[in-house]
Amino acid sequence: MISSLFYVVLCVVVGIGISIQAAANAALGKATLPSFAALMSFVIGLVPIFIYFAVESKGFSEGNYENAKWWHFIGGVLGAAYIFVIIITVPRLGAATVLSATIAGQVFLGLILDHFGFLGVQQRIASLGRIFATILIIIGAVLMSIF
Repeated sequence: MISSLFYVVLCVVVGIGISIQAAANAALGKATLPSFAALMSFVIGLVPIFIYFAVESKGFSEGNYENAKWWHFIGGVLGAAYIFVIIITVPRLGAATVLSATIAGQVFLGLILDHFGFLGVQQRIASLGRIFATILIIIGAVLMSIF
């Protein structure tokens, strides 16, 4: 069994990648058009996702898609909104401010999703420690935007 620490490190590494993505997408949007940068982000990203899906589904032969509900697909729309907002805001606010604000929003809603078990997330009660940590992250995002 893989330890939780491995998954935390994996998330940190992906977070580093998101910082690079934000800067690269913003630069591409500035050099061309924000819509082109968003399009390229998804088109180029589709290649490794397609390969992973082909392997995971064993050549497109596995997977039960009948139980998927309409709201399960909202991630694509939200991902597109995220990419667009990043492309538009990083040149105006800087990568650190934009990323800290988006992370604060993610952690805040994540705490609520965990606490109530919304959207199929395993329920994890919002302890005082988790609430305090979320408040600190929000304060950090506010401070990042001020200084």
